[in-house]
Amino acid sequence: MTTEEREALFDKSTVKRTQEAGTFIINAGYPSEHVAIDLVRNGNINNVPFDVQDVKNYFEIYGTPVAAIRGKTTENKSITKRDNYDSGLREQITIQEQISDVMHVAGRKFLVSMMSPLQIVLAVPITVMRREALGKSLQSHVDLVRMFGFDVRIIFVDPFKALAGLRGSIPGVEIQPTGAGDHLPKLDIRIRRLKEMARAVLNELDYILPISFVNQLVTFCVSRINVQTTSSLTGNMCPRVRMTGRKVDFKKEYALTFGEYVEVQNPKVVSNSMAPRTDPSIVLYPTLNVNGSWKFYNLRTKMIVSRSQYVKLKYTPDNIISIMNLMGQDKGILKPDDVETGSNVADDNAMQDMEPILQTHMPDPNVVEIINQNMDDIVDDVLIEEANDEMMKSFKNLPLSLWMKLWSLRSKKKRK
Repeated sequence: MTTEEREALFDKSTVKRTQEAGTFIINAGYPSEHVAIDLVRNGNINNVPFDVQDVKNYFEIYGTPVAAIRGKTTENKSITKRDNYDSGLREQITIQEQISDVMHVAGRKFLVSMMSPLQIVLAVPITVMRREALGKSLQSHVDLVRMFGFDVRIIFVDPFKALAGLRGSIPGVEIQPTGAGDHLPKLDIRIRRLKEMARAVLNELDYILPISFVNQLVTFCVSRINVQTTSSLTGNMCPRVRMTGRKVDFKKEYALTFGEYVEVQNPKVVSNSMAPRTDPSIVLYPTLNVNGSWKFYNLRTKMIVSRSQYVKLKYTPDNIISIMNLMGQDKGILKPDDVETGSNVADDNAMQDMEPILQTHMPDPNVVEIINQNMDDIVDDVLIEEANDEMMKSFKNLPLSLWMKLWSLRSKKKRK
């Protein structure tokens, strides 16, 4: 819901008083909602043209001012790092069978695998339908479960040339092409659920998702699928707990969802400086480490970062919605209908020159990645076309509102 839609829930006079309350909050030095209410109520200020309800309405419509978050957020030095590992929760049958197939989402390809009897689902994006690249992807799934003490002895794959030709490529693992109707229907059910979840997440976003985020969307959905139990499992233990031996922490795992706007802690800020304490970011997926870190897309640096400290805002500001929409318009958007694009039969002739970036649903939380390394830097393009050398030097300190003006300027020039 946008700011205009939330304003429409109130009459014009209420919105006007609410905006006056907002001006007061800014002029008062960005007090919290509780302190702002106390300032209005305690009688120390005369001739206040609004009341306590108008202050509450301000935070209801507009949320906590981003400037307050960036200026007041402090480092939390008491993050819980307690490990909930319990060896008794882990699956006791260590020998696993792996079923693997290629999933298509919005023109992108993913190698999806399911282990049995663990029932854990793994996914990795693939950019080359070549035997060597597919072999590396299969190997990454085998290596991941081995980290937790499980051993894959056989992999069932679709009987097309690129996968069937991998027999003998992974030491100690038999790669077996399946016959029609064998094994793969079990994986097809998981793939269908992944796509259903992805469509649901897309429909809930406040903006149009740039297609460059499709890998992160799939990773998020895989992390959620692995916490759900299935009828093929005995007992109530989900696949992730069966593999890791660690129960899921509600406060860390379900505090956020894909695509939300948050302000993440900037660990490089010197504590006594006047630099913003947080950076505007988009939620991607949990890293599944003990600290409860998440992956975020930092809108200021245009990098994917891991953070365990963040401030979740009640609403997505209009300028953030505009920035994400502009990014999608420039590089392509991902619509719910696009999730079904392509079939789950891989194309042997699909050839590209780029090697795949291996990324499972449990990536290294310390790795800092770049979204789509071949993606042009939109803001840098604007600066080259419209800005002088002095602006280029100071651009890193510009507010997000100015980013939007620069994008708009660039769009007008392109239309000419």
